[in-house]
Amino acid sequence: MSSVDEPQDLALDEMADLFVERNGRVYSASTTPYPLPVDLREQHRMNVQHQLLRTVIGANFVGDLPGEVLTREPGRLKVIVDVGCGTGTWVLQMAAQFPTAYIVGLDIAPVAPEDHPDNVSFETHDINERTRFGDGTVDFVHARFCAMTVRDYNRIIREASRILRPGGVFVFGEWLRQPMFTPTVNLSPLAEVPEFCRFTGLLNERLRLHGLQHISDSIPVRLGQARTFTEITPLRFFIPIGSWHPNENMRSVGRAYRGCIKRFMDAVKPFILELDITEAEYDRICAAAKVEISHANSPPLVSHYFSGYAVRA
Repeated sequence: MSSVDEPQDLALDEMADLFVERNGRVYSASTTPYPLPVDLREQHRMNVQHQLLRTVIGANFVGDLPGEVLTREPGRLKVIVDVGCGTGTWVLQMAAQFPTAYIVGLDIAPVAPEDHPDNVSFETHDINERTRFGDGTVDFVHARFCAMTVRDYNRIIREASRILRPGGVFVFGEWLRQPMFTPTVNLSPLAEVPEFCRFTGLLNERLRLHGLQHISDSIPVRLGQARTFTEITPLRFFIPIGSWHPNENMRSVGRAYRGCIKRFMDAVKPFILELDITEAEYDRICAAAKVEISHANSPPLVSHYFSGYAVRA
């Protein structure tokens, strides 16, 4: 996998009103429900996660249609909005691929690079709120990893519907938060990786209590219910966990993603400890889970990444 831009460290003394430090980690000081830190360690995890998905998908978006929508038209500037842009890596790569388009990254935590191309803008924005864009003024809306940011995902769909022009495209992507094996293997995750299953169970319970619902595989249905989108095209990708894959490139992806999962367990720890579980027990579960997914002869464990696109009618 190719390198990604270095994450931006945070100067707490300069932006004390935007960030808060807890348990040795830095978080957004906003009232959004996002439970993860936004510090250097988390920025690195997000950048690695982006790059491994780009390797698996083969591009910064799924399908051919989104790229066709961005084909240059004389006399008209194409506008792309990235909802929840995080470190801005996706925005910067799209800016290089489509230099005649104008790309706006929105995020509640301003951790994207200050130095960027002229066709890029990063804006601090709560994606639970209405954006500044006028009706029908945007060509491409990208929303990825938003399930931990909004309690009502339909808000994102309604706002995308509002700002997209007819023929514009909405691209989405979210994780299925439960361990699974490849479809060709008849194994039970609960039997093979019980502690990893217990970790994901704790995570999903804490998210549920926080009002953050599992939505990854329901997005196509939600888009259909909005009645403002056509050509709804869901796609599913299996991301390997660990080094079991026979293909060397995918083994590299699996090793990188395993590292992301381990760092995620550390990042989400303070959030999960708000459940009725001791720190010692959580540490035991995570240590055992990390061993399960690191075993040299581990079975073909995967995460499901649900993505796809839809066209504004």
